[in-house]
Amino acid sequence: MSEKDVRLPLSSADALGHFAEYLFGSLTRSDQRRWADYYIRGLLLCDGRKTASNMARALLEEKSAESLRQFVNRSPWDWAETRRRLIGLVSDRLAPQVAAVQKVIIPKNGASSVGVERCYVPAVGRVINCQTAFGLFLATPTTAVSVDWHLLLSGRWDTDEVLRSRALIPRQEIHRPEWQHVLELTADLNADTDGTEPIVAFDATDVAEVGQLAVALNAHGKRFVLDVSGEFARTELRAHREAEPVDGQVRRAGPVHHWANRAAGSLLRRATRGPSRLRAWAVRIPRPATAGRTTLSRETYQLITAVGENRHRLTNLDGHELDSVEHVLSGWHQAAKELRYLQTHLGLLDFEGRSFRGWHHHATLVSAAHAFERCGGDRLMPTIPQQQTDDLSTG
Repeated sequence: MSEKDVRLPLSSADALGHFAEYLFGSLTRSDQRRWADYYIRGLLLCDGRKTASNMARALLEEKSAESLRQFVNRSPWDWAETRRRLIGLVSDRLAPQVAAVQKVIIPKNGASSVGVERCYVPAVGRVINCQTAFGLFLATPTTAVSVDWHLLLSGRWDTDEVLRSRALIPRQEIHRPEWQHVLELTADLNADTDGTEPIVAFDATDVAEVGQLAVALNAHGKRFVLDVSGEFARTELRAHREAEPVDGQVRRAGPVHHWANRAAGSLLRRATRGPSRLRAWAVRIPRPATAGRTTLSRETYQLITAVGENRHRLTNLDGHELDSVEHVLSGWHQAAKELRYLQTHLGLLDFEGRSFRGWHHHATLVSAAHAFERCGGDRLMPTIPQQQTDDLSTG
C-alpha cells in the first residue's frame, strides 16, 4: 500500500492501518477489513464529493471503485460492534463530559433512498425530499467526535414490504418518535472511572414529546440539558400552577432556591459580561390527562429561562450543578461545528446507495475517519488493552 500512503505522513498511515484493523476486527473476512481501511483512507484523502469513484481515484487505484461500492452497500457486516469499539476508544481518549445528539437533515433528489420523506426544513424555509438522522457526539468544551447514528423511519416504512425489501431494512427496525432515538443513542453510555457519565445535550425545540424525553432520560439515570421551545416553557410554568395535587398534597413548583438563581445569574454574566437575566424554575412535567385531570411527574426538573429572550432549557441537574450548563452548551456547540465538518469535508451527505445497511456502513466509516483525525490516530492505539494489540500482531 506504499503508493497510497505517500499522501499521508508515514506515522499516520501506519497508525491508520492499526486503527482500522482494531476497529473492524470483528469483521470475519480479511477482505472486508482491507476495504474498511481503504474506505477510511478514501474519505481522508479524497477532495470534493466522497463518491466511490472519487475515493478510488484518490487512492491511485481507480479499479477499486466497484469494490468500495460493494463493501459499503451489499457486504453483510455488522456495524454495531465497530461503533462499540469506537465509543470505547474515543471515551478513553477524550474523557467526554457531554453526549451531544445532533439532528441531521440529508437532502435527496429521489424518493427511493431509505427513510426519505417530504419534510418542511426550517433552515431552508421549504419542503424538501430528505432523510432525517441523529448523530451521537462525545464532546468536551473544545472537541467533539461522532460515534453512533440512527436513521428515522416514518410509519410508511413499517408497512410497505416492497420498500423494506429494497432498502434491506432489518425486521426489528421500525418507526419510533424522535425522542426515543435520542434515548436509545445515549442508553448504553458507560460511566467513567469516577462513576460519572457524560451529560446528554439535545436541541428539542421542535420535538413535540420533549416532556416524555425528559422523564425517560431521568428514569434511565441520565443527566441532561435540553433546549426547549418558548411555548413548552410557558406551558410548564403555567402547568405547575394548574395541575392536580400529587399524593393528595399540593406541591406546586416554583422558583428554585436562591443559590440556584445566583448560580444561574453567574452563568449568564460570564457569558454576556452584563447584568444577569437568567432565572431557574423548579417544574414538574404534566402527565397525559386522565378523566379531564392533569397530574404532574413526581420528579422535579429545572427550567432555565433568559428573561426577554427566546432561550429556554430543561434539565435535571440540581441547583448546585448549574455551572455545568456552560460546559454542556460548549460541548453541544462543538458537536454542531463538527457535524458541519462531517457534511462538508468527510462526506456524510455523499452516500450514493439507497439501503439501510449501506447508509449505516457509510456513517460508521465517516465516524471512524473523524475519530482518527480529531483524536490523533497514532495516539488512539495505546489505549487498547495489551492483549488485544498482541492479538492484532499475531492474527
